[in-house]
Amino acid sequence: YLYSINNSPPLPYTSFPQLGEGNYNILMQDIKGCQDEIDVNLVDPPPVTVNAGDDITVSLGESTPLIAIGSPASEVVAYNWTADSTLTCLDCPDPTAFPLGSTVYEVTVINDEGCISTDRVTVIVRDDRPIYIPNAISPNGDGRNDQFFIYGNAAALNISELRIFNRWGALVYEALDVPLGEYPNGWDGTFNGETLNPDVFAFYAIIQFIDNKEILYEGDITIIR
Repeated sequence: YLYSINNSPPLPYTSFPQLGEGNYNILMQDIKGCQDEIDVNLVDPPPVTVNAGDDITVSLGESTPLIAIGSPASEVVAYNWTADSTLTCLDCPDPTAFPLGSTVYEVTVINDEGCISTDRVTVIVRDDRPIYIPNAISPNGDGRNDQFFIYGNAAALNISELRIFNRWGALVYEALDVPLGEYPNGWDGTFNGETLNPDVFAFYAIIQFIDNKEILYEGDITIIR
């Protein structure tokens, strides 16, 4: 058999690739020259699309879900996010992102015909580093404010160095690589096991954050008895 499409020369091919949307006349001719024809209307299928959502703003240390919606949903067979260690999964529509800085995430969907679509979403990370440092302790054994601790949120990783000095510059307390918040053996207003009198002491602390940035904090701490 020979085949012709839209009055093209008859050829022994049964497929006509890369036809666009429109009306086509297909003619078939056998070895004896007998012919038959049919009119066909081709309609493009709906394009595959993906929407990664609006840009998102978070604070340093916060996570956020990402949601990609592929359409038509019944035809989407795969989701692929750009490889990034701050995503919980790369082949799902809804990973959770833990960015350490503002990051653009790209997602690609593939439908059952192999067609693809790509979209991007930006997670903007605010450089928030809230640290709370009390300015006094009252180490009287009542279980309230008996020790000196530094507090932070999820952005703060640990305290690399903490040193406390008396008014003459003598070191009375030192801690290295301790967590923020309460921990064993925080400073309780003593030095070498001896209770210190009420006074004002100077401290400095180097705090490391999850993005590997270190910041120096300095101030005074007062013992109240």
